[in-house]
Amino acid sequence: MVCEEAPLQAPGVDRSCEVDEDCVVVFHQTDCCGSFDAFGINAQSQAAYDEAEAPCMFEPNCDCAPEATDAEDGEATADNAKIVAVCVDNQCRSEVP
Repeated sequence: MVCEEAPLQAPGVDRSCEVDEDCVVVFHQTDCCGSFDAFGINAQSQAAYDEAEAPCMFEPNCDCAPEATDAEDGEATADNAKIVAVCVDNQCRSEVP
């Protein structure tokens, strides 16, 4: 079963920042094809996010190709390595530059 929403409100998950270096990109699986959304969170809360996201992750089991990964800036890419985390108005978010 895929979790409906990314666990951004999970205990220990923080999105606050002062500079881009405070942020990291994390991923949330959105369907059984292996599609993802990307989010920016504070780097110090990555372990808390990963723990909360673990039940949402599974091996894709549908006969379909994954869609491009959506970032919070509204852009999408098939190359997750291109997605970066930035600090905007003291909140981490993901972008495709």
